[in-house]
Amino acid sequence: MTLQKGLLAVSFGTSYPETRRRTIEAIENKLRAAFPDRRFCRAWTSGMLRRKLERTENVRIPSVEEALEQMATEGVADVLVQPTHLLAISIAVAIEQFGYGFGFTAYMLYMMYFSEGEFKTAHYAICTAFMALSMMIPGMFAGYIQESLGYVNFFWMVMVCCIATVVVTVLARRRVDPEYGRK
Repeated sequence: MTLQKGLLAVSFGTSYPETRRRTIEAIENKLRAAFPDRRFCRAWTSGMLRRKLERTENVRIPSVEEALEQMATEGVADVLVQPTHLLAISIAVAIEQFGYGFGFTAYMLYMMYFSEGEFKTAHYAICTAFMALSMMIPGMFAGYIQESLGYVNFFWMVMVCCIATVVVTVLARRRVDPEYGRK
């Protein structure tokens, strides 16, 4: 048995055929087109909707566990799991944005600390320009780099670049007065 690549689309599910056709199946069709080299499989997380669909339309859709077991028995060893849950995706984006907010705030506070002195406004303006530039440059080249490296290697490149952020944070922490900003 040759090992295959698979793609598992995970949805909550719906009992309305037209809604299913226009939403879940439309997404699944786009996933099939985007990953033609992978064996496609679907799963629904709602047991109630899976049972209802089997009872009313005689269509059996597996759970995530059942779909993964089926794919494994068919020789699929490399599985991409793509959720279509808007809630799950929204929570992940919210957590990412929350982390970004902390980083942005820390960056702003450090710029305020660095800008102390006689020409505070000018220093802060220059720091703000560097901050904007540091966000624009990676955004301009990220797509090109990702396409040339592939997703996995691009991920690891970003992780390696994060080491510099950790080092700068440790060095900056040593220089900032612990009482800065307290009244």
